[in-house]
Amino acid sequence: MQCPYCSNKTILPGGLNETGLATVGESPGPKDIQQGVPFTGMYGQILRNEFNKAGLTFDLGVYTNLWMHITKDGYYDDQKHFMWHRARLLETIKDCTHVLMIGTELANVFAGQGVGEIVGLELESKWLPPGVKATFLPLPSSILHGGVGEFRLGVQKFARRALSA
Repeated sequence: MQCPYCSNKTILPGGLNETGLATVGESPGPKDIQQGVPFTGMYGQILRNEFNKAGLTFDLGVYTNLWMHITKDGYYDDQKHFMWHRARLLETIKDCTHVLMIGTELANVFAGQGVGEIVGLELESKWLPPGVKATFLPLPSSILHGGVGEFRLGVQKFARRALSA
């Protein structure tokens, strides 16, 4: 499938949409594009490791990105383009109860705040389907720069909420 606005190849969601859980990143990386599956690169490995440490299996939920293709510096070129991608995301997570949103762009779009202000918090958003609660995390690369504690704590909080639902 291709994006109708820029003709870039899109990456469709992976995993199962039966558990009520979703993991959402900002956009796929080069390895994700190559494999045709989200979270197959380094970020996916970091997430899978942290999910395992928190008692979750990454593949039990659906996983996708806000942008279904690589974007130039994470920015959209026009509002219609962005709205198309957001609509695909909302369709994917509409039946979910708990969504882990990863990255500054997602925090800005769905919570109107910087990710550093809301790491690990569970929030509802007027931009999410009713009943969907989101937990926000920085990018997994923060682990590579000494931010493992905050990232890990956010994943653990998400896991506790997801497992208690």
